[in-house]
Amino acid sequence: LDDYEEGAWTPTVLGQGTAGTYETQTAAGFYQKIGRAVTVRAVVQLASSISGGGTGSYLFGGLPFNLDVSDNAGAGTLIMDGVDINRTASGVINMGVANPSGTDGDQLRILQIEDNAGFRTLPISQAAANDFFEFTYTYATTA
Repeated sequence: LDDYEEGAWTPTVLGQGTAGTYETQTAAGFYQKIGRAVTVRAVVQLASSISGGGTGSYLFGGLPFNLDVSDNAGAGTLIMDGVDINRTASGVINMGVANPSGTDGDQLRILQIEDNAGFRTLPISQAAANDFFEFTYTYATTA
């Protein structure tokens, strides 16, 4: 354990195309890093009034260490409350967090997985006042 670290981090909410402005009522995170393996936990709730204006996918930013997409691995779970998931297909739906493809950045995207369909990202246009998220994600870092 010669490379161990833990601490707090502050998650942000933004759009992947245009960031927009998403005020939070709660944005708290904790991380643990052992070697290149990082586990983050976070609770995020948007404020009762948000400016919005973002475009593209719904992202959580500010991870304490950049993702290493060459490793292309990560696993996480997501709990939501009050979120419009923009469901279009019928069947069972699952939600998760994952790294945005092709970038070593500090952001996670929200994925919708539906029965007999591929995954889709949740659009930031679905963001609304008081959206609540709690997630855990483990990934490899470039650091």
